[in-house]
Amino acid sequence: MCTKRAPIDAVAVRLAGILTRSRVVTVMSAPPPATTISSISILGADVNKQDLISAVADESGLSKGDAGKAIDAMVEVVTRSLKKGEEVRLVGFGTFLVSDQKAREGRNPKTGEKIAIAASRQPKFKAGAEFKRALNG
Repeated sequence: MCTKRAPIDAVAVRLAGILTRSRVVTVMSAPPPATTISSISILGADVNKQDLISAVADESGLSKGDAGKAIDAMVEVVTRSLKKGEEVRLVGFGTFLVSDQKAREGRNPKTGEKIAIAASRQPKFKAGAEFKRALNG
């Protein structure tokens, strides 16, 4: 079954195009406005997806539906890029990358018995300098 997907908005479409065109992905952006961090921090100790959607909608002027679609599109594009082994760099924010973990031997904590731990690929996030500065004042 073929479904036709309408573009979320010009930014999401451009972001998706940029992320899928190159091996190492870099998205240039201006530093986030100071209000972005404060608007999310007032939501509470933990921010869930709905809180994030509301904050993005408020900051960008998008409807909550469009903000949710944009966030879903970003998560999908980042996931797809990482599955291909590509890095996703959001300049000023950070880099999403994949780390390959070798197979190794571990121990069962209850019995002390040796067990084989299979090789795996782990997602990683490395915070950018501007993001670190924003968090540390």
